[in-house]
Amino acid sequence: MRLVTVIVFAVTAAGCGDSSSDVASDEAAPIVDRLTNAPIPQRWDFTYQPDSASPYADCLSGLDAVEGSMDATNGVLRLAPRRN
Repeated sequence: MRLVTVIVFAVTAAGCGDSSSDVASDEAAPIVDRLTNAPIPQRWDFTYQPDSASPYADCLSGLDAVEGSMDATNGVLRLAPRRN
């Protein structure tokens, strides 16, 4: 059964090639071009907030809101759980 699952996954993944240039509509093409040619940010901050119905359920399942900073220039990633 595992072999069948692996084969199905591999075939599905192989069919998901990068054809993003063929998918964009004429209206979206300028936006796709602008994003493709934009410089990659060297530093950014982010927050991950789990999508859960209850903070109590998050606590029991081990899901935390996480704040992070990524600095590509220095190769540093900082992650910190945001807890009250």
